[in-house]
Amino acid sequence: KALRGELRHCREALAPLATRLAPAWTRLLGQRRDRLGALGRLLESYGYRNVLQRGYALVTDEAGGIVRSPAQLRPGEGLTIEVADGRIGATVSGAPGLRRKPRPDGGGDDQESLF
Repeated sequence: KALRGELRHCREALAPLATRLAPAWTRLLGQRRDRLGALGRLLESYGYRNVLQRGYALVTDEAGGIVRSPAQLRPGEGLTIEVADGRIGATVSGAPGLRRKPRPDGGGDDQESLF
């Protein structure tokens, strides 16, 4: 009888806790699901395909390596340019680096060049 009384007492003590546990568990799962969804969206935003959607391009050489600098390339080398909705084949022309526009002739005016 003492054991049954102890069990009854423990059940009575646990009943309110069990009633509170179900909504707390549901709330916790909801919070974790929302957090996981937010992290998933953040991960997607960092994916390179979303970067392409913003107007950027991924340039790869003939071996499939990412081109990070014009110094990696030689004239005549094939490239693939990946944009948001497809790929474009291209060939490197000219020497790598910036090309300067020809300097306009002074035209005889008396103003000195700032450069």
